[in-house]
Amino acid sequence: MFLLYAAWCSVAGWTLSAIGFLRPLGYLIALLPLVGGLALILKWYRHSLPAIEYKYRRRRRFRTREWMFALILAIVLVGAVTNEPFGWDACAYRLPRVQQWLSEGRWTWLNSGDDRMDISAVSFEWMIAPQLALLKTDRLLFVNNFLPYALMPGLCWLASRAIGLRRDWSLFLSSVLPLGFCFVLQAGGLQNDGVAAFFALVSVVLARSTSAKWLPPTWRLGLCFVALALLSGLKLTNVPLAGVLGIWIVWREFKPLQMLGWNFRWLSFVATVSIACSILPIALANQIYAGNWSGDPTNRYQHKAQNPLAAVVANGIFLLTDAMTPNPVSGNLNRWLDRQRSNPESFISKLTIEHVHLSYLRFPFSGYEGTSGPGPPLLIGVPLVLALSICMGRRISSTTLRQDIGFLALVGGAYLVFLASIAVHESQRHAAAYYPLLAIGGCGYLGSRFQLRQSMLTGIILLGSGLTVITTLFLSPVRIIIPRTFSDALDRKGGSFRMHREAAQEGAVLAPFEGRRIYYVLSWGAVGHRLREPHHFGEMIEIGSALAARRPPAGKGLVYVSETGIHKRFGMTVEEFLLTIGPHKELARDLVSADVGRGSDTGTLYEVDDLSRIPVTDRRRLYPNE
Repeated sequence: MFLLYAAWCSVAGWTLSAIGFLRPLGYLIALLPLVGGLALILKWYRHSLPAIEYKYRRRRRFRTREWMFALILAIVLVGAVTNEPFGWDACAYRLPRVQQWLSEGRWTWLNSGDDRMDISAVSFEWMIAPQLALLKTDRLLFVNNFLPYALMPGLCWLASRAIGLRRDWSLFLSSVLPLGFCFVLQAGGLQNDGVAAFFALVSVVLARSTSAKWLPPTWRLGLCFVALALLSGLKLTNVPLAGVLGIWIVWREFKPLQMLGWNFRWLSFVATVSIACSILPIALANQIYAGNWSGDPTNRYQHKAQNPLAAVVANGIFLLTDAMTPNPVSGNLNRWLDRQRSNPESFISKLTIEHVHLSYLRFPFSGYEGTSGPGPPLLIGVPLVLALSICMGRRISSTTLRQDIGFLALVGGAYLVFLASIAVHESQRHAAAYYPLLAIGGCGYLGSRFQLRQSMLTGIILLGSGLTVITTLFLSPVRIIIPRTFSDALDRKGGSFRMHREAAQEGAVLAPFEGRRIYYVLSWGAVGHRLREPHHFGEMIEIGSALAARRPPAGKGLVYVSETGIHKRFGMTVEEFLLTIGPHKELARDLVSADVGRGSDTGTLYEVDDLSRIPVTDRRRLYPNE
């Protein structure tokens, strides 16, 4: 049902945009086909259930692993409900772009100073849009991550069984995979990495699991490809995985697909929905407006790897730091890292030349949703259990060698392409969709030859992984659920609670100016420009945007700028900008601690006597290859 909802969000978003009706009333009308589709699926599911015999059955007791997952869900829910939604990327561009689309009544190229407002994939944004339009609040947006995460143990079990894993291995993976940091830390937030694992697992379950056979083949296989389209529509980095999963599904379901291939109505419908859910629409927009389908033809931010081998090594180092989180000795390790960087002959210095984003490498004190990947449960726990089973487990015969190797080779090849092509310092979280399938593929190949070693050590590994996750949730700086005195003490040990607490309040200086039009400059990654409810209820217009062209600044008014934003949009300093616009008065400034180191992104609100003196922006500064 969540898959159908996500597909409806993308189709409704693009359709309503095409007719200029991206408004609450438009979404209310569009709810009719969604309700009809959900009712049809419930009807099929009800008729597929066997008759229930009402007789006494002994209740099955919850296992320790199930109680632990329930506790983790409860902690995540408490953190999500008691904290205002916050995430660096979400507040910098994900929520603001949706707000601007809704105000325009359609998707539009915003020509924003933050490129991501225009060029980034949009599937997750389309999932946000109906909630913002109909509910008028952002407090429930975490549900888009929470519900898929709550379903993850069952999906991991079904996907493992669909691949052909034995019952013991499937049970182990369904217990340990949801403990990955990139899933549990994002479950109560607004990131779009962890939810990608849901679509990847669902595509496998719909294609091969016997539990999905109650769906008609047209719906079951059609939803497979819609799930893969949504997987690609979340992030460009998911495209290799979506491609190889599509190849695997065609290989394993060739006969049913061959029969359906002659059904042109089904084929055209699935193709249309899949295109709307995929990355293709935004890739076409990038080609038209930015001159390249990726949106960054010149690799301005060095996000595309120039040296594939260096990228693989650097991304491996990022995974190593992820495996060491939480890290009580992070301070000592970071000081050692600084000494290595100061030595131009060191391996780290030489590798940084080839992989620029390695300069952001740090050993984190605690897990953080913006950077954390699989974490110790997957990077240490799963390999330990595999090694234990190979060394001490009983060897068994396998009849699925070709299928096991095929699935592992396809997913492993896609992950290798990912490692060799991406050059960002948060690469470990960008690959969230790959980890469950890599674990299932690896255990499918080795686990079909060795029986899972059920021992006290295996239980200790699972219990230790769960306790590590619970500890990490309490130490998470984004959704703080520990007392202020404790978080301040942890900050002195290397935590970042204070930084995130203050960042979550940035933009609050706009609250006293509700109802007034404010022109602003949005900088790349400037979370301080948090242009959404409840911080400002007036009209926010970005200087140089398409909206500003229709409503040009004139007369006396308000301007909200930062040093980074001014430099990016106009190529000048704040002092030069203020001299250009003439008489002005500083009204308010966002408060950021001196030790945070983000002063250049801090927003300042000015009252300007003549807004028409704001310099004319040069679009070619942002998109030189348009």
